[in-house]
Amino acid sequence: MNPMSSFALPVLSNRHIEYQTQNILVRDQDGRLHFAPIRRAPTLPPEILAEIFIHCLPVSGLVTPDPAEPPLALCAICRWWREVALSTPRLWSSLLVDFDDMHVDLYRKWLLRARSAPLSISLKDWDEKEVLASVDPLLRTFVGLSRQWKNIEIDIGLDLACSIFPVDGDFPLLEHLSVSVHASDLSISFCEAPKLREVSILIYNPHIQVPWHQLTTFRTANISISGCIEILRNASNLLDGTFEVADDPPDVATPIVHHKSLQNLSLGAIIDQDPNVNPMPVLNFLNIPGLKKPHSRVQRLGYDGPRRCIAISIFHIPILCSTRHIGIIVHAGNDAGLDRMPESNTFH
Repeated sequence: MNPMSSFALPVLSNRHIEYQTQNILVRDQDGRLHFAPIRRAPTLPPEILAEIFIHCLPVSGLVTPDPAEPPLALCAICRWWREVALSTPRLWSSLLVDFDDMHVDLYRKWLLRARSAPLSISLKDWDEKEVLASVDPLLRTFVGLSRQWKNIEIDIGLDLACSIFPVDGDFPLLEHLSVSVHASDLSISFCEAPKLREVSILIYNPHIQVPWHQLTTFRTANISISGCIEILRNASNLLDGTFEVADDPPDVATPIVHHKSLQNLSLGAIIDQDPNVNPMPVLNFLNIPGLKKPHSRVQRLGYDGPRRCIAISIFHIPILCSTRHIGIIVHAGNDAGLDRMPESNTFH
């Protein structure tokens, strides 16, 4: 039979999809119309199709909801793909929440579709808008899933932060945490997080408690030199530390920190806030026994951002441990910081 013309009709059945037949209305050579089943290619098992869908997600970074990109785009292909996508929790376990977009209902349903899968979530409120009432259902969902948090980034204003924290209970899956909250008195504890290894506190707050002895990576800014030394003392398994200091060395006698694990240490100072701040004295309180060959170099960088990074010195110091790299970073709006950067190839 050679159909001359045809058009598809929707499935006219409430039966389960595996019992449904998609028909097409065709006209035969005699001009008569009749229904004929559409022949489909063999359907992949849902487990294999779900695995293919997961590989469609971004390799790195979080998923931003977009109808033209997976996983939402996969739901628009056909009913079978939609069923498989909606029943695959890992497709919905990554999400970047931007409160500027205000897709609160979409974000909430997205998280609920993840079911019990470990979650990677970023909360951003760039403009710190008055959005508290409208996003309350989303925040309750986010907090209610705290036992599933795996990789969490929180960059929000004080009002939203107070709605989220403190979170009761523990965080059994939490591995990576990044917190940026403009509130020095906000008290948060992540001590009940046995898998937590990487922490960034972009605006240092001593009231944010983490299991220091577990950490292998820690980054922070606007921290005192004494605070930096105390963290290095407590974080005995730290491999990579980045600190931007904001004041001078402590006046009182401070015991030397003997750190056997540290491999990379970056020290910085925001000298456009205080041109006299110098991160170098931190090294006077460290004993990180070490490298055989001292090396020093100064490199100019071009960087456009909130604070312009003008110089980096990467060097190795024999008295400092099995440390592989130590970077001294100076942020400034001009070249003022270069006067205090080391120029020689050795340090005394």
